[in-house]
Amino acid sequence: MRLAATRSLIVMTSVYLVGGSSTFPQDKPQATAAESPSNTPEPSLAEKIRDRSPDGRFAVRILYDAKTNQKIAAEYQDAPAGVIYSEAVHAIEVVTMPNKDVVVKLLGEYAGGFSLDNIAIVWSPNSKAFAFCAEENRASNLTIEELRGGKFVVANDPDELSVDVKDAFILKVRPVRWLKPDVLLLEERAAFRDVDQPAQTFQLTAAKDAKTGKYKIVSKKRYKANQVNEK
Repeated sequence: MRLAATRSLIVMTSVYLVGGSSTFPQDKPQATAAESPSNTPEPSLAEKIRDRSPDGRFAVRILYDAKTNQKIAAEYQDAPAGVIYSEAVHAIEVVTMPNKDVVVKLLGEYAGGFSLDNIAIVWSPNSKAFAFCAEENRASNLTIEELRGGKFVVANDPDELSVDVKDAFILKVRPVRWLKPDVLLLEERAAFRDVDQPAQTFQLTAAKDAKTGKYKIVSKKRYKANQVNEK
């Protein structure tokens, strides 16, 4: 997937994420220097902690260059306080709390190429899984990572968390909320080249298969866009 770098305002209200897997013993938020990256940011980088898991054991850490961020902000006359610009971002990580050991690195080298309002994470109620979404212009990448055997692992196959829509030019899927620990509500939106063809919005339900341990779509319902937050 090609990730295009864009400059945009990021108001730190909600950050969504995902990445590779990382191990820590017995599901406890701890790690040694030999097992995980340093929990201390580079001296030149600032950090922002957001999106804690329900149990408080994990959170999202955004590392960014404060000087670069200030220079970009200076180009805007009315830039609000607390804004982080995508070009200043160096890393987006899931870390343990309060030690800030890195558990998952999100987006890798592309962390600075996404506007943070196009990245989303939704934690499961028991804090043992999260859904991550990163949106581009015409598509999105959705992944579920689940805590298994002391590490977060990807728990879905590619393209298993969406449904095909014939002739769709734009197709994006985002996590909405977890209905229970193993069941996730999703929203899929499709748009078409033909301006006379109205956009379509679907409510999808993803559940973990008891045999494979992988999440997949188990139900699909077409509905109006404003209904997703009412259910």
